[in-house]
Amino acid sequence: MTIIPTPAPATWTNGSLMPEDMLNTEIRDVLRFITSGCEATCGLSSDQSIPSSTSSVTVTWTSEIEDVDGIINVPSDTFTFTRDGIISLRVFGTFTGASGGHTRQIRAILHNPGTVEVGLTVDSSGSTDGDSMCLSTEFPVQSGNTLTINVQQDSGSALAYRSAFGKVHLAWVGVTAAALPAGSVYTAPPPAPSPPPTPKVPVKHVSTYYAQWSRTYDGDNTTTWDDTPECYQGYYSSARGNTKSLVGFNSAALVNELRGAQKISMVLSFYTAHTFWGSGMTCCLGAHNYANKPGTWSGANVAPRQQNFHVNHDAWANVNLNSTMVRNLANGTWKGVAFGPGPSTSNVYYGFIDGATKTNSRPRIQVTYYK
Repeated sequence: MTIIPTPAPATWTNGSLMPEDMLNTEIRDVLRFITSGCEATCGLSSDQSIPSSTSSVTVTWTSEIEDVDGIINVPSDTFTFTRDGIISLRVFGTFTGASGGHTRQIRAILHNPGTVEVGLTVDSSGSTDGDSMCLSTEFPVQSGNTLTINVQQDSGSALAYRSAFGKVHLAWVGVTAAALPAGSVYTAPPPAPSPPPTPKVPVKHVSTYYAQWSRTYDGDNTTTWDDTPECYQGYYSSARGNTKSLVGFNSAALVNELRGAQKISMVLSFYTAHTFWGSGMTCCLGAHNYANKPGTWSGANVAPRQQNFHVNHDAWANVNLNSTMVRNLANGTWKGVAFGPGPSTSNVYYGFIDGATKTNSRPRIQVTYYK
């Protein structure tokens, strides 16, 4: 196989691995090229008359024996190459005998762009019919180049270019390759930068946390006498004073789930079982930092009355917690909610809700966030 110019590519033997693009160029593509068997062979179905001249005449090929790449469509005088490569060319020819002159020539001329003579053979005897000429050469071509075979004689009269001996054969024998200086080491170009990662689109999540414990405390901060399962708020009589309640949730799980979350919102739902007035009561919602149910209420652990709102008697309430409540419950500063005490002894603040032991109606927080 011929390579023009002769390359000295980097391989495993002179200090660097052969990258994929060079492996393709130097080995794989070459093998595919050779094994594809690209050849073209043409001849003459009859003699072609060549006038005596000081310039050459293009041979018109009229017989096609093989043409794998479809580079000529006989009758034609032009081969048009459809791929880059190295061409091995053989042209055989004979003129009828004549004693005049001394020039009998076959020329191979490459065109487009320009015109380049790539092969010349000369038979000077010319006097004997049957003297044969053979042009043999190799040259690189690119897709789109064209090739003509030209002949010339100066006998003084027209001579026949003999069909019995006029043949042309082209065979692809290699591919072109860039040369590297001897002993050089191939340096692969830097890889293209990786595209930036596709930004993650936050996904909406919704979780519900149910109350794990609850307890009511009398006005003196002690657990109410019967440790009722309901959560009381406000003043009914001096027997118990201004009551209040605590409700606890799984704060550790909530904080863990919301770590790194965005756009957090919370809705507290509870069932108001009773109010002093049939029209409902004003709920005084606060928060606390107790991890477990305490025996007494301590003001140091409770942030009372963060949100005040009306709730109906014997009905569910669904309350959007404000940003302060959401932020402190999400980061674990507060671990649950508090009801009461009322800001005064007015009965408008008195009532009770179902507590944590009421399986179907216990307080719950629905958390919505994006992560």
